[in-house]
Amino acid sequence: MLFVFFRSFVLNALLTDYRTAYSAYDAAFSEKLRALGSSYGLAALAAVTAVTILYCLLKKRGRGTVFTLLVLTAATALSFFTVQNMGTQHRYLVLVPLYLFTVAAVFSLVQKAAAVPIRALSALCCAALAANFAYAFVPPARAVLSPVRSALCNAYVPLQRNDIDELHALRDYLLEKTAQEEKPVYVLASSAVLNDDIIRCLDLPNSLLALPTLLLTNHVDLRDGFPLSFFSAEVVVTTDPIQTHLSDGTQEVVRYLAQQVQDSDSTIGQHFRRDERTFNLGNGVTVYIYDLVSPWLISDLDPLREYFAGLYPDAPDLFADRLTM
Repeated sequence: MLFVFFRSFVLNALLTDYRTAYSAYDAAFSEKLRALGSSYGLAALAAVTAVTILYCLLKKRGRGTVFTLLVLTAATALSFFTVQNMGTQHRYLVLVPLYLFTVAAVFSLVQKAAAVPIRALSALCCAALAANFAYAFVPPARAVLSPVRSALCNAYVPLQRNDIDELHALRDYLLEKTAQEEKPVYVLASSAVLNDDIIRCLDLPNSLLALPTLLLTNHVDLRDGFPLSFFSAEVVVTTDPIQTHLSDGTQEVVRYLAQQVQDSDSTIGQHFRRDERTFNLGNGVTVYIYDLVSPWLISDLDPLREYFAGLYPDAPDLFADRLTM
């Protein structure tokens, strides 16, 4: 059925080399386990282990369910790990089923087990899960639980910025520069301080597109390839220092292009002139705006093709072929 109605999707899912495409997000297996464990917390992991063993000992009929759940959870994690490390959002694939099972198992044990030690152990597991939750999401509880911090999960706090006004000023200035002639804007920055999506979503929920002429940025080399839309941009936004968020050498479509735009003597930089207006964001990041002042030449592609083909000779479809006219 899927192959009939969603053939292109199925073929893409089966034939795409996701491990290579998302290699920038990969990490050592030990780091993957450490990150997953810190998301859950040692206390919660101990509670899950204790409840699982106790449940299997007392509920023989439930052993098949427990085995199936653990196998599916492990298979999910290992399948994901073969491609990349898990981000916070990805860990819900593993953590939510484990939490739900633990809570359900604890309630089942408390309701049907008459032995006091079993009830006490179940209550202790509940307390561990409650402490874990409180440390993660209840700020006043963190001071109380700080002595056992190493056994608990990561604390999650609301994201806060002190440069929102400056971001709005940047967006307003870009609107002023581009609105009348609808000049396309390309952002060469890829970090939590500045990226194209931050500008795009600046007016949420009132507007889905805070800057109508903003182009999509290619962020990751082997996932996105070279951004041909860059050549249609008449305004380019860069930063000092150049902003990336993944491993060195995996975001050259951002770093290298930004470096070339900022270098007025480079083949790319000679086509731009820097605007006098600058903007100062958090973490000491300064934003610069460059205007395209001369048309692109076919020969401008040569150094770009040579550079990226040298980095990724096995991915001509993402770089060399795109830069061949």
